[in-house]
Order: sequence, then C-alpha cells, then structure tokens
Amino acid sequence: MLRLIVAFCSFLVCSGHGNTDDLPTALEHEYLVDESLGDAVDNGIFGTAAIVIGHSILHFGGCSQPGAVPLSEYNVTCAEVSNKIYSFNSDVNSLQLVGTLPRARYRHAAALLNNKVYLFGGVDQNMQPVQVVDVVDIETMQADVEIPATLQIVDGTAFTVGEKVFFTGGFSLNDALKARSETIFIENGELRENGPSLKMARGAVGSIAVEEFAYVIGGRTIFNGDPLRTVEVFNGVDEEFVVSSAEMNVGRASAATAFLNGRIYAFGGESFSKSSHTLEILMLAEQRWTHGGEIEDPKLLPTAAGVQEHQTVYLFGGLSPDSFQPVSTFDRFIERSDLFSQPALHLHGAGTSNPSHFYWETIDWFKTASRLPLSMSYRSVGSGTGQAEFIGNNNTLFLPVNHFGSGDIPLTQEDYDAVTKHGHKVAHIPIGYGAVGIYVNLPELHGNERKIILDPCEIAEIFTGKITKWNQVGMHTDAFKQIDKDILPVHRTKSSSSTESVTTYLNAACGNIWGDEYVDSVLDPWPCGSNCEAAVGSGGVQSYIEGNPYSIGYLSVGHGYPITVQPALLFHNGKAIEATESGIQQASKTIWPPSAFDSFANISIINSKEDGAWPMTLVTYIYVRQDLTSLGGSAALLKAFLEYVLDESLGQSRIQAYQYVKLTPEVRALAMSGVEALTMPEGKSFFFEKSTMEIIGASPYALSKQRKSYANDKYNRLENSILGVQEVCSQKCAELESYDGEELRDEIEAVRAIAIAALVLALLSIAVNIVLGFILFKITKAVKHAKPVNRYSKGSRLDNDDADALEMSQSSNGTKQIELN
Repeated sequence: MLRLIVAFCSFLVCSGHGNTDDLPTALEHEYLVDESLGDAVDNGIFGTAAIVIGHSILHFGGCSQPGAVPLSEYNVTCAEVSNKIYSFNSDVNSLQLVGTLPRARYRHAAALLNNKVYLFGGVDQNMQPVQVVDVVDIETMQADVEIPATLQIVDGTAFTVGEKVFFTGGFSLNDALKARSETIFIENGELRENGPSLKMARGAVGSIAVEEFAYVIGGRTIFNGDPLRTVEVFNGVDEEFVVSSAEMNVGRASAATAFLNGRIYAFGGESFSKSSHTLEILMLAEQRWTHGGEIEDPKLLPTAAGVQEHQTVYLFGGLSPDSFQPVSTFDRFIERSDLFSQPALHLHGAGTSNPSHFYWETIDWFKTASRLPLSMSYRSVGSGTGQAEFIGNNNTLFLPVNHFGSGDIPLTQEDYDAVTKHGHKVAHIPIGYGAVGIYVNLPELHGNERKIILDPCEIAEIFTGKITKWNQVGMHTDAFKQIDKDILPVHRTKSSSSTESVTTYLNAACGNIWGDEYVDSVLDPWPCGSNCEAAVGSGGVQSYIEGNPYSIGYLSVGHGYPITVQPALLFHNGKAIEATESGIQQASKTIWPPSAFDSFANISIINSKEDGAWPMTLVTYIYVRQDLTSLGGSAALLKAFLEYVLDESLGQSRIQAYQYVKLTPEVRALAMSGVEALTMPEGKSFFFEKSTMEIIGASPYALSKQRKSYANDKYNRLENSILGVQEVCSQKCAELESYDGEELRDEIEAVRAIAIAALVLALLSIAVNIVLGFILFKITKAVKHAKPVNRYSKGSRLDNDDADALEMSQSSNGTKQIELN
C-alpha cells in the first residue's frame, strides 16, 4: 500500500466559498493495488470503455488477448476483441458479466445520455473499423438500436454535455492514421456531422465531462508523434473548444482519466516514447495540474473511473509492462482529506419486512455512534427478494448484490446447494423469534376486549373461498354469529415469509382443505381467486384491513396496529391461544444444525406441538457469506452489525421493543460462532464503547453509546414518556377490569344518587337566592322613593358638613332643588 500526499486547494475555498483556515491543506491518497476481478474475465482485459452509473461501473468491449508483436507499448494490436458488457459493483468490489454487444470493439469510446450508452468507433475482431454507433439500454443491457455512420476512427473520445453526445479526435483509419479535429454529435437519436472542431487535431485522447464543460486531455497530433501536454475545454453553452492555460507537467497520450471531487486524474499513458508511471491531478478550481506521485504498480492501457460516494478512483485491467499480458486485477486510489477522515464505509441489505423497523433503528444508532462516515441502508422487500439478491442467481458466479440478506425462512436446499457449489460458504445467523398472526377489522370488536376465535380450518376455508360470511365462522364464539356481512380476505403478492408461514401452518393443521399445492412463499393464483384482494407488502395488507370493515388478512405481530386492525385468537391444540413471548419461546424448541454454515432447509417451528406454542412462529435470519475479504472496510462494518444485533445488552435488548423474542442461549451461541468464523480482510475491527473509555473511545473504530444526536435523544425521551402513559393506562384498565358487573353497576348507581342529591340541593339554593334577591329589591326601592324629613327650620343656614351631603341640581324650569344623596 502506498500513501501519496498531494497539496491542493479545496474546490469550495478556491471558488470563493468557505474559509481556508477551517480546511486541511493536504490531500492524502491511499493506493491499493492488484485486487482480483474474480472469475468473470478469464484472461484479463484492457482497453475497455467505462461508464459510471451510481455505484456501478460498466465496461464495454476491449481486448482480452494482445497480438503477437506489439508495435509499441501503446500501439497494441488485439488477437481477441471482446463483445462483453461487464458491471463492477463498487459496494462489494465484484465484476459480473451482464450482457453482450452486437459486435466486438477495441480502441473505441463511450458516453451516457438518458440511460443509453452510445459506443463510437474502434475496430472489430478482424481489426476492421466499426462504422455504426451502437446504443445500449442500461436497464436491459441490450444493444437493440444502432445508428448508421461512416466512422473509420480509433482512439477518439466521447462525452455528454446537456442533451447531446459528442465524439471527437482520434486517428482516421482511411487516411493513413491522420489525427482528427472534427466532432460529430448525436441529438434526439440522430447523428450530425457538423459539430465544433478541436483547435488541434489529436488522437489517443481522453476526456472528462463536468456539468456544462468537457476537458479533452493530451493525445498526439500524429500517430507516432510526441504526446501533448495541452488540454482543450469544450463549453456547452457556446459549443466551442478553447485551449486551456493549464498544461500537464508532461505530455501524455492514451492516459487513463477519471473525475472525483472537482479534480481530474490522469494515470500513466505514453510520454515521449516511453510509459509514464506517474499520476497528475488537475485542480479544476485552480486550473492547475499537480504531480500526484509515482504509480506503485503501473499497467498499460488500463481503464479509470471515479465513484464519488466511495471517494475512490478505480483502475481496471491493463497490460503488464513486462510481459505484455492482460491482467485481471484492479487498483483503488482512495482520497482522504486529512489523516483523521476516512471514506464512507458501506453496508446494504434487503429482505423481510418483519424486522425492518429494528434494522432501521440499528442503522441510525450506528451512524450516530460512529466517528467514521457510514452509508447504510436496508430495503424492506420481503424474504423472497432478500434471498434472491443474496444468492445472486442472476449471474453465473452467484455473487450477491447486497452485503447481507434477511428472511424469516431458511434458504431452500436447492438454493443452498447452488451457492455452495460455486465455492461460496453461506451462514444463517438467527437474530430473534417473531410471529405471524391473523388480523381482522370487525366494527363489533372496536373499543372492547372481545376477540374472535378462529379455527385453522375456518381460516383455510376463508382463503379458499368456501366460507364467505362472518356468521359462518367463530365456532367458539357464538356472539359473532350475528354478523351477517361478507368476508373480505387480503393476501400478500410477492414472495414473503409471512405467506409461507401461514400456508405451511394451514396445510399442517388442516391439510384436507389446504392442500400441498397451496404451500409456498408466493401463490399465483390464490385458491380464493377474485374473492381475495392482493396487496403489496405487509404495509399494503395493513392498509387494506384498516380501511375495509369486515376484512381479514395476515400480518407480523411485530408492528403496532390501530384499533381497527385486531388480532384473532387461534384454536390450537384444543384451546384458544394468542402470540405471547412464552408461546413463541416454546415454539423455538427444535433440533438446530451444529454449525451456522450448514443447511437450515429443514428447520421449521411452524405448527409446534409444544404446550402453549404459537403455531405461526418464525426465526428471522441474516444471511452472510463466510468469505468477506473482498469487502474491504465494509467487512468490519458488517461484522460489527452482526455483533450488535446478537449482543445481550444492545441488539437483543432492543429487538424486544419490536415484539420480537430474543434468542435462547443455545441459539445465540450458534449464531455467535458463525460470526466468529467469518473470513475477514486485513485491517481494523470495530468495537463498542458501552461505558466511557478515555482516549480509546475516541478511536475511529469505536462505536460509542456516548455519541448521541439531538433528534435521537428527543425521540428516546418521547418514547419513554409514551411508555409511562401506557403504563398508567394499563393500571387504570386493570382496576376497571377487577370489578365484576354487579359491583360496577352498584357503584354507578351510588354515584348517580349522589349526583341527583347534589342537583336537588343546587336547585333549592338557586330558589332561595331568587326569593331573597326579590325581597332585597323591594326594600331598596321603598327606601329610594320615601319622602325626606327636613330637620332644618326656615331661614336657618346650612353648615359645611350638611352642604357636602347635598347635591344641587338644576330643574327644568330653572329653579334649584335640594335632593338627598
């Protein structure tokens, strides 16, 4: 491994955004070489045309065997031109064959527009020019469209700007390998030949498109001439080329070019009749090329591509400069902004919806607890899809498309054998026990504690269409026989462990009605036909039941449901039971394989005969490959994820919040032994900081409980408050339930008598107040209109006190009167 330090100016800072004091001033690169591309390519490959689509890098054509006598290091004839399409998954570092081209191509170019890849120029197996433009649909990997052209060009370059695909430069095969400056382009599916010309004819060029600009890099003006240092920039607004003032430090032809983080990388290439084993980087913000260091293991004619999320430029294949033989390896050139930062580690899984909320919570915990940037996701798509994507049966090597899968059913023996036959050991890692229940929407049950009890044969007859009315079921609850309403059944569509559990149980408990032909993870059609509603996923089933009174369906008991979605009791082994923790644990008693890497195909705890066992109990598994060496840093993250899920104080404690039952000690030990037996790449391992570990807890690989986010902290506080309210409500409900009917009626009557007495007293009080108010009013009125007695004799004078007690008022006739205040 080689570390390269390159001085640079941050793209944001050099553009006038941000503060240089807050950002590092050096860029560290980590160079990892000679990692295997696997068995997808037999003899190695070089000279492919690469397109980056998200995390995938598509490779088109190229050469798998050079000619007998290379004319020079960078003028290599080809004995076996390829027509293959390969896809490199940068999440798991694996290469797969995904399609074929209608014709082989070598020394060609490719560009992407609107999910179509356009392939230009090059030569075929007979070293004859390929004149048509092939158009590949990346969704189907089919090249069913070709655009006629008169191209006889090799070593040109293609790029996309706006809604046009341009092809420029190269050497003309029908004009003595003369370098070209002409440009053709494709717009609205039509080829046009009047594109803008390069300022200088050049072949053996590379190009990188960045937004509305494209950079045409290096090349030669004549076939065997000296490589160029110059770069021409295409402006998509003006649609013209200009020569950039930024020149490379050395001339380069046939360099492998890639783009990442506002920088263009140029690896190797031919430089003045010899190979260049150096890297140059163009800082776009500064318009300056800088020396990136020596390439540790140089190869001729590799293909380069950058993946932003991994902060990595990949170099694929190439020729050994010593033997001139193609190689089947790739190199990784990883950017690190400073000594403490790391590129994001990735972990992606898919599968059953039952533990999805637990997985999502765990992912959030990891992202908060980690110092390193993590990119983690889980797609809730059902056990069947999770298994298919884990098995990878869409490719000849059975390589997974995710880091892990998850399901509530084990791999079938057929699938297990298919994967292991290709040299892949797989493990079933149990993580907890769940259950599937029958749920109904009966308005008669809303708001009370009554539950309907269903016999498995009744359920079977409902889903076969033999029972269609609610008054035909409930043999153990006569009160429900008055419900004269149509039954509205709903079931899952795609492959689902819930469907397999229900159908397996109905077959085991009532096989005379629910035959073997109805046992599967997906039924098409269902025996109830058009009388049943089909819904996508558990969310679709829940929505249907919630919105349709008198409906029935099956759901995981691991989710909280509204009052309109209520569980039915099952009449099993002679008594009515419900899905409880003890019942689920009882069902988990079975004989388990001695190793997590053995087949689990025959493990089932459906229809357990253990006393009190819930008959539709599931084991949720995580499926992983034993050999994780190709995953790089993601391997450590995957192992840490598994360790968290199985840890007694972490995952096993949290999974119970989602109505899962934690693993029994024996099964947990089996799961942990499988995790410990995983084959890991060299590198760091994550660990958990459960209590404060000074200095050590600050390690990039410490997953610390002490790291929290404000949002998660508020969520936890709110959750605790809700749990407190639920506990109080449960206590009050228990108090009410402790009363029998007579006692409750007596207390209600007593309260009612007290209320009536209080009301009578209140009415009497109001009447008394009215009478007293009337009497007081009469007295006041009599006093107000009484004739005053004048105690002053005629002619006597008023003193000051008496004068203050009198109010003089002007009468209407102008005379003065004296009134008593």
